[in-house]
Amino acid sequence: MKQSIKKMLSVILVTTTLFSCTKQHDDLTTANSEVIQGTWKIESFTESSENSTNDFIGFTFNFAGNGKLAALKNGAATEGAWSTTNTRFTIDLGAKGTSNKLGNLTDEWLIVSKTDTKITLKDDNVARNEVLVFSKN
Repeated sequence: MKQSIKKMLSVILVTTTLFSCTKQHDDLTTANSEVIQGTWKIESFTESSENSTNDFIGFTFNFAGNGKLAALKNGAATEGAWSTTNTRFTIDLGAKGTSNKLGNLTDEWLIVSKTDTKITLKDDNVARNEVLVFSKN
């Protein structure tokens, strides 16, 4: 009898711990999302130490609360998606390539720093040496 009570208490303890951790993680992700929602512009973008910021002059990036992302320039919009956790920021604006400059932003980025007005990201692949900085528009 004591064995079954111990097993049951162990199961309850493990279940409670797992659910409480998940909820806490979700809350932190929501808090991160709220800071990011809104309109931003690219302050700087370097790829392999080459400055590619000029490729994004005139673009604004609208990060919506539902995970949708719109890159806007001269009335034209490119739709995409975004998500974030405590340490990562994911952007999907289509395939990478020379014909799709916005696709060069598609990646899973590491968050270097984040304030209400500035987000600094770096590529999670250190060999690519990419840094992306957004500033609030």
